[in-house]
Order: sequence, then structure tokens, then C-alpha cells
Amino acid sequence: MLSALGQQTDLLSPTRLYCILEAARDEFLRSFRSQIVRLTFEIPALDPLEVFAEFSQADCLSFYFEKPDRRSAIAAFDRTVALAVAGSDRFTKTKAFARKIHGLLRASERAYGMAEGDRPASTRSIPSLLCAFPFLDEPRDLGSPFGEALIFLPRWQVVRRTTAQGPITTFTANAWVDGCTDLDQLCGELWQPLDRLLQWRSSNTSLTARTARYQSGGWELAAPDDPAFLAAARSALKDIADRQFCKVVLARAIDWQAPEPLDPALLLHNLRHRHPGCYTFAVGNDRGQTFLGASPECLVAIDHGRIATEALAGSAPRGTTPELDRAWGDRLLNNPKELHEHRLVADFIADRLAQLGAHPKVAVKPGLRKLSNIQHLQTPICGRLPRNVDPLDVVAALHPTPAVAGLSRSAAIAAIDRYEPFERSLYTGAIGWLDPMGNAEFAVGIRSALIQGDRARLFAGAGIVAGSDPERELAEIQLKLQALWAALI
Repeated sequence: MLSALGQQTDLLSPTRLYCILEAARDEFLRSFRSQIVRLTFEIPALDPLEVFAEFSQADCLSFYFEKPDRRSAIAAFDRTVALAVAGSDRFTKTKAFARKIHGLLRASERAYGMAEGDRPASTRSIPSLLCAFPFLDEPRDLGSPFGEALIFLPRWQVVRRTTAQGPITTFTANAWVDGCTDLDQLCGELWQPLDRLLQWRSSNTSLTARTARYQSGGWELAAPDDPAFLAAARSALKDIADRQFCKVVLARAIDWQAPEPLDPALLLHNLRHRHPGCYTFAVGNDRGQTFLGASPECLVAIDHGRIATEALAGSAPRGTTPELDRAWGDRLLNNPKELHEHRLVADFIADRLAQLGAHPKVAVKPGLRKLSNIQHLQTPICGRLPRNVDPLDVVAALHPTPAVAGLSRSAAIAAIDRYEPFERSLYTGAIGWLDPMGNAEFAVGIRSALIQGDRARLFAGAGIVAGSDPERELAEIQLKLQALWAALI
């Protein structure tokens, strides 16, 4: 990899970019090994969601990922190199792919780029590989959108991060170069988005104005009673009584058609303002389909060897007054059924991390995670990543957790396949990023929807354990659906 890193965008010009690409091609002709060119530097402050709104296209891969409270965000487009894979060995294959690409990035940067200590701090630990792992190893429908695990190095991306010195925005372009590369074409493709970004001055007013118009339609969600879900929940309770499994998470999917095409960027704008304590995410494919949502659940975050995750299971509504809100929270903290469901998730996560040698530390008692219209039992869990363990080993060990599948996991997944008449795809999947330094962050794809044109499929689910009331679980799903729905209109 040839690398140009710096703090000023004037370090790069079309001529300089062409020279870098030409040097990479010359290296290929000498070694017959393909080269990755990676360019990273600071640019003037931009909102990545505005960039996503401006540059995403229906026929091009796109990715958006924003941490809670907007501490960091990524908007990425197109692919330089990618792997799509399904099957029980999908994590093994994606780990091998990630190691190969990250090995090229690290080794080539040592050979051609700036030393790690010489780089501006803002260009270190930039997310490189973006990932979307569906709920199932294998899609039920071969034509399912996002049916395969996807890991890719984007063609370009904009990243905003909050540091001790304030917010920093970086631009990264990636290119795969070999002897057949058309350097003029590639140079133009890489320079065009950067040139537009440097000349473009944006603010949130455009998204805000478009959203205000968007919300004036007065559309209504039809989410009627669901006899099929109630029947499935009752059957699941019989299976639990027969000890086939001790928990299963059952979901609903509500289809809706809008009177005009839905704009994923506007929906994300609504979601992040309504749910600032949640991850905001979107994955768009080249068929005009976008999976997006606002998830309260972190699957895992790894920062310089420190592992942070959580058990998030057990729910109650928010109260309309502080007194009612405290009452709902106290009831949740003392509900034996909800505490049992929550403990299943916490014990599973701790056990999986212990098997990896991460020495997990688990809070003795759960606390409350309060969101805009719902509150959950939450137990933070932390650990250390052993040297011989890859971040994707942690993802593979945890995904899917009992919070979205059940226990035992294999029996619960088989029950979900029997009871749910739709393809989950990325709903309850794992969405996130990796970097060459071993850092990673993944959210669980819940409180989400699949968008295409004027059509949307909204997803939400609830855990079934011994003592569950199917009617109450259905009401909990309706509550989750309405939270997502409020952002969509």
C-alpha cells in the first residue's frame, strides 16, 4: 500500500494522486503483487450524514454508522474490495479476508508510508473494513436482500470523531491497483468526491427542512392484532415447558407503502434526533434497498484491547410523569420474569467471553437503560482481548445473543425458522467496522426497517420465556414498532 497522510488537503492534487497510483502500478509490475493505495487526511468539518444524503445512490453500495450521542460517525460509499459469504464458516472466511487486507495495509504502509509515530493523531485508528452480518448463517430465500455476510473496504469514506481537541473530520480513499488498472480513470474516480467535498459547504438546515416537509403527510401505520404471533408465542411456551429451549425471541414484520419514495438519509436524520442514545446505521446495496435503524444495543466495542459489551433484555414502558416513570422502572427491576430473561443474556455473554480468555467483569445487578419511549434492564460487561484472539472471534462468539435469538441458541434459531414467516436478513444482525489496529465496534440491528422506493418493512421482537404473557409480548412489540414508526413519518 502506498499511503499519503497529512493534516492539510493541499498535500494532495490530481497530479500528486496520479503519481501515487503510478508508483503503485510500477510496484505491481516489479513484484506481481496487487497494491492498495490508501489516502487519509483531515478535511474541513462536515456532518457525515449530510455527506450520506448528498452522495448515496440507489445503484451503489453505501454504509452509515453513528455512535450514540453523535460522538463519531462514518459515511462510506462503493467498494474497493469486498467479500460476500454465507454458511456456518462465514466468520472464519471473513476473518481470513480481514487479516489479509489489514496485513496488506500494515505491511505496505511500513514500506511506503509514514511511520506510525509520525502520523497526525487524527489519521490513526480510522475504520477500514465495514461489515454487515445477517441473523442467519444461510438465507432462507436465495433472493433475500442482505442474505450474505458482507465485509468490504469502501472506495471512499468520511469519518467524524470527537477528540479531546474537539471534533475532527477525515477523508479516506482506497484503490486496488494492478497491471491492468486505468490510472486516468481511477485518478478521476478518487479525486471527484474529494473535490466536491472541498468545494461543498453544508449545514443541517437542508435535512431539517426536508424532514419537516416529509413529516407533514399524516401517514398512519396499520399494525393490527396478530393472531399468528400469539399462536407462535403460545407454541413457544409449550416448547419451553417441554425443555426444548428456555428462551426464544419472536419478531413481527409490518409492511407499509408510502405515498412517495422514502429517503433513507431523512429517516436517519429523524432517528438520530429522536433516539440520541442509540446507534444510527444504514447499509444500502446496489439494488436500491437500504436496511436502517436506531439500535440501543452494542454487540461489542473493542478499543486498544479493552472489550465493552452489555446485556440488554427485559423491557417496560416509560412513564408520562417522573413518578410513573420511576414506578415502571422499579417494577422492571423487581420483576422475576424480566430478571430471569435478562440473566440468561448476561450469563451467556460472560460465558462466551470467558471461553475466549477475556476474563469478563459483570455488574452484580442490572440497571436501567432509559430510551425515549421504553426502558430496558442493562448490565455492562467488560474484559480484555487476548493477544491471540481476533475481534471477529468475539463477534462470532456473541452473535446472535439470547437477546435476539434465545437459549439454547441452536434450538431457538430452529424455532424462529418454524414460527416466523419472513426473512430476518439484517434484522437482529451485527453491523459495524474494523480497523487495522484491532479496534472494532458492532451494533445489533434492531429497531430497524428495510426500505426500497416507497415501501418499508418494519421489524420488532420480544423474548418469550417461562411465565411470558403472549398478549403482553405483542404489546411490547407494538411499542417498539411505534418508536420506529414515529421516526419514519
